[in-house]
Amino acid sequence: MALFDIPARAGKEADNKIAKKANSKARRTATVKGGSSLTEKIAAIKALVEKNLGQFKDDYIVIREEQVLHNYIDKCIANNVISIDTETTGLDPLLDDVVGICIYTPNMPAAYIPVNHISYITGVKVENQLPVDVLKAEFERVVGLDTIMFNAVFDIRFMKNKIGVTLHCTWDCYLASRCLNENEGRGNRGLKPLHSKYVLNGKEDAFSFGDLFSGVTFDKIPINTGYIYAAHDAIITYELYEYQRPFLTIDNEECIKRGLKDVAWVFHNIEMPCVDAVVELEDTGVEFDFEYNAKLKEKYHKILDEKEAKFHEVCDMYSEEIANYKGSVKL
Repeated sequence: MALFDIPARAGKEADNKIAKKANSKARRTATVKGGSSLTEKIAAIKALVEKNLGQFKDDYIVIREEQVLHNYIDKCIANNVISIDTETTGLDPLLDDVVGICIYTPNMPAAYIPVNHISYITGVKVENQLPVDVLKAEFERVVGLDTIMFNAVFDIRFMKNKIGVTLHCTWDCYLASRCLNENEGRGNRGLKPLHSKYVLNGKEDAFSFGDLFSGVTFDKIPINTGYIYAAHDAIITYELYEYQRPFLTIDNEECIKRGLKDVAWVFHNIEMPCVDAVVELEDTGVEFDFEYNAKLKEKYHKILDEKEAKFHEVCDMYSEEIANYKGSVKL
């Protein structure tokens, strides 16, 4: 059941010039077409990224130097908030790799940190990417900040297994969206559709990684193309968080007015604390006691059989009445 129809952020001025640009230009969803070779696909991807996100290329930055990252993290600490997203080679945090990390904090440009890009021509790792030990040291500094993510378990597990830092998410925009409206259509539950619907009032078509980079893993996307797409995710995650925050902050007027105090309590005291537990669960697995399971199965099947037998015994006592009722009612 939908708790309420979440209003779009009508009339509210965008938080920064990037959001203003996004509001002013509708974009069509695009997919890679054309030749089948990797070189042709990369060329098509470059053109599509330029078409869909080219207006942001001067607003986002690539961080390749340790000191630049250190200074950026200083800003995050000063703001006490950071939005984090990861780009990876796949969906398995144990087998796949982190390609890059996207970060944003207010009053700073969204940033992309390349980690494991490789040349789509030579297959050799691209130079000028920050090493894991530097990333580990810097991201350990953000533990304890307000940390905003979308589908936090995914990013936390990749950061934990590939960078060596266990982050703690304080606001998962995906979980917040499910609390606010559990009946979002299946195609509208992702970051970009939700951002488009609620933050941009539907004025922008949502496009996904699959739309832009179909058939090509992100590590093969040139950094000067991929950073625009990647950094964009960090900032729209933060913008979606800002939209959701009033509805799920217990003492906020919007939360009180819409009768969402109990929902907000569930979000902060059940949903968010479960994130760390799920991370641990998915990384280590669950020990299953087959012997105890067999005992429980025997115990409760016996109870079920006894209850069913009792039910049929009672029904037999009224078999004539039941038969007469069946005959008088059209089923």
